[in-house]
Amino acid sequence: MIDENRSDPRFQELRALLQDLARVPTLDEALVRILQAGVGDEADCAGIYVLEEGGAGRLVAALGIDEAFRQQLLTFSPDSQRAAALRAAQRLSWDAASIGELRLPATGTGPLKALMADPVLVDGRPLGLVIFGSRSTDAFSPAARDYFGVLAALAAASMMRAAARRDLERREALFRSMYQKAPLPYQSLNAAGEILEVNEAWELLFGYRRDEVLGHNITEFLDESSLPTLMSEFPRFQERGYVNGPEFVIHPRQGSSRRITVTGRASYDDTGNFMRTHCLLTDVTEARRIDEEMRALLAEKQLILDNVMVGLAVFRHRRFVACNPYFESLLGYESGQLIGQSARIIHRSDEHFATRGQKIYAALSEGRNFTEEEAFVRKDGELIWLHVAGRASDPGQPAAEPSVWIFVDLSDRRHAEEEVRELNASLEARVIQRTAELEAAMHDMEAYSYSISHDLRAPLRAINGFAQLLQERLGERLDPEDAAMFERIIRNSRKMGDLIDDILEYSRLGRVAMLSSPVDLAALARGLAEELREAHPRTRVEFGDLPVIEGDPTMLRQVMENLISNAFKYSAPVATPVVRISGAQSVGERVVCVSDNGVGFDMQHAGRLFGVFQRLHPEQEFRG
Repeated sequence: MIDENRSDPRFQELRALLQDLARVPTLDEALVRILQAGVGDEADCAGIYVLEEGGAGRLVAALGIDEAFRQQLLTFSPDSQRAAALRAAQRLSWDAASIGELRLPATGTGPLKALMADPVLVDGRPLGLVIFGSRSTDAFSPAARDYFGVLAALAAASMMRAAARRDLERREALFRSMYQKAPLPYQSLNAAGEILEVNEAWELLFGYRRDEVLGHNITEFLDESSLPTLMSEFPRFQERGYVNGPEFVIHPRQGSSRRITVTGRASYDDTGNFMRTHCLLTDVTEARRIDEEMRALLAEKQLILDNVMVGLAVFRHRRFVACNPYFESLLGYESGQLIGQSARIIHRSDEHFATRGQKIYAALSEGRNFTEEEAFVRKDGELIWLHVAGRASDPGQPAAEPSVWIFVDLSDRRHAEEEVRELNASLEARVIQRTAELEAAMHDMEAYSYSISHDLRAPLRAINGFAQLLQERLGERLDPEDAAMFERIIRNSRKMGDLIDDILEYSRLGRVAMLSSPVDLAALARGLAEELREAHPRTRVEFGDLPVIEGDPTMLRQVMENLISNAFKYSAPVATPVVRISGAQSVGERVVCVSDNGVGFDMQHAGRLFGVFQRLHPEQEFRG
C-alpha cells in the first residue's frame, strides 16, 4: 500500500500527476504522463493497450521501447496471453523463464527479465491493459505493484473522461446542428453576457453575421429601455438555471428595432459553476404592434361607448350584464348600480315587465330585431319615454345568451310633438279666424270695386261724351291747339276707363277658381303670334320646342299673351324685329322663354318688371 503520509515520495508524485492530468487536453497525452510516472527505479519500459472489437488489443502509448520492439508490441491476438490477462481482469506477471513464452524480442538494451500487466477496469469491465517491464530479476516490489495498480486506475479514469468528452462533443455537435437549423433564433451567452453562439435564424432576424457578433456583449445590441430587465433577469437566470418570457428590444443592423421574448436554460460544469446559456428568441414585434392597435381600438370603442349620447345595455336572463354611462344617467342611476339587477327595476309594474318579456322573446327567438317606444321608470320614480331596439346574440337561447339593446331618449321629441299639437290647434283656430276675416275683406273689396267702377264710370262717360259732342259741334272752328286739347281729354278718359277695367279684372283673379287641363303651349303661342302679326307684319317669329302642360287654359293664355305682345311691342322700333319662343326641361319644372331683340331695359329695375301697373318706358314711346 502507498503510505498516505504527505512525506511519501510516491504520494507526492501521484498528487502532482493528478494536477497534471487535469490540464492535459487529450487522452494520448494523459496516458503518456501516466507511463512516465511508472517508469523509473523498478520499471524500464511500459505500454498501454486498449481493447478493440473481437478481443484484440492495440498499443496506444509506450515508453522506454525502441521502434523495433514497439512494432512487435503494437497488437496482440485474442488468443495471446496478453488477451487472456485482459479477459481475466486480473493482474498477471511473468518472470524471466516465462517471458520467453510471450515470444517478445529483446529490447535495444537487453532482454526483459520481469513483466507485469494490470487491467484497466471501468465498473468491472476491462477497457485495456497497462504493462510494465524490467531488465532486473528482482523488480516489482509490493509497493511498486500497488503503485502500478494506482496508475492503472488513473488510466481507467482518463479513458472514462475521454469517452465522456467524446460523448459530450458528439452531443454538442448534434445540439449545434439542431439549433443552427432551428426556425427560431438561438443565442448563447457566457456569465459576462458575451455572445458565444448564434444560429442562422438569429442572423436573418437581426441582419448581423455570426463572426460580427461572437465575443461582443449583448448590451451592445439592446435598447436602453431593456437594460434594467437584463440586469435583473440575467443573475436570476444563472442562479435558477432557466428563463421564461422576459421581453427585450434589440436593434438590428438595419430597420426598426425588434421586440423579442427569451426562453432558455443554463448549462453548468462538473462542479456546478455556470458555463453558458442556451436560449431561443421569439420575435413578438408584430404581435405587440397588433396588441397596441387592439388596445387603442378597444380604448377608442370604450371612449365611444362612454360618451355616445345613446343608451346601451346588455342583458342575460333579463338581468343587467353591462351598460354605458349615458344609459345609467337616463335612468338616474350611479355607475355600476344597475349591474346584476333585474330589468324589472325599470318597468312600471310586474304586469308591464311580464307582458314586455313575452313580446321580446317572441321576436328574438325568431331572429328578428325588437323595436318599440315605451315609457320606463327612472330611479326617482319619474317616467321617461325611450325608443328601444334589441337583438339576441343566439336566437336559439334568447334568455340565456346575451342580448344587446339600444335606448334613445324621446323626451325632447315627445315635448316637441306636444308643442306641435298645441300649435296646430292654435293655428287651426287662427286659420278659421283669418279665413273669416279674409272672406269679409274680399266681400268688402268686391263691393268697393263695383262701387268705384260705377261711381267712376259715370263722370268718365259724361266727360268723354261732352268732349266728343263739343268736338263735333265746333268742328272746323276749333284752332289746332283747342282740337289737340279735346283729343287729349277724349284719349285720357278712355285710358281711365281701361284702368278701371284692369282693376276690376285683377280683383276677379283671386275669386275665380283655377281649372286644370292639358294645354298645348306650342299651339297657343303660334295662334297668339298670328294675331299679333296683323299689327306687326315686319316681325319674324322663331319657335322652339314647347311642351304640353297641365294648367288653367285661361290664365295661361293671359300670361302668354302678355309676354308675346310685349315682345312684339318693344321690338317693333328696330330694323329687323325678331321674337323667339322656346321651352326647356329643368329640375322639377318646365321653363318657357320669350325673348326679343328690342329696346330691352335697365337691369337695376328688373324687380319692377312684373309689378302691377308698373312701366319701365314712357308712354310716349310705347302705349299700354
